Amino acid sequence: MNAERIPGKQPDETLKQFVRKFSTLEGRQPRAMVCQNQERKADEKVKVISVDLAGLGFDVDIGIPSDSFKELGMNAIENDADVLILLLPPSDLNREFVSDLEEFFSEKGYSDLLILNLPEDYSPQYFIEVLIQWFEQTLE
Repeated sequence: MNAERIPGKQPDETLKQFVRKFSTLEGRQPRAMVCQNQERKADEKVKVISVDLAGLGFDVDIGIPSDSFKELGMNAIENDADVLILLLPPSDLNREFVSDLEEFFSEKGYSDLLILNLPEDYSPQYFIEVLIQWFEQTLE
């Protein structure tokens, strides 16, 4: 367990502590962009995730649905996103999409941007733990 974690506290309190530390170091709140591809209709999960992130202290943008990794990548860069949360159904095509996004961000100098493709059945605990791990690496 990292020294930054709050012993005996819930993981969301630890995440909020990381958000405060990030805010102090960067002079702004961490930014998350939540999006889905065009084949999925407006999804309640986008709203729920966005509200949850805002409650944890993130600035949140809802990305324009896109099937182009370049268009989505540029949208994330233009919005100065630190975390890109995707709601894509599991498939080989979507794994390739995420891989192309990672390569795109690396080429543009944004390899530290977290890309998180949430599975349909993700748990809030999983989501929080991934964000905590990202902060632990980012704020070293």
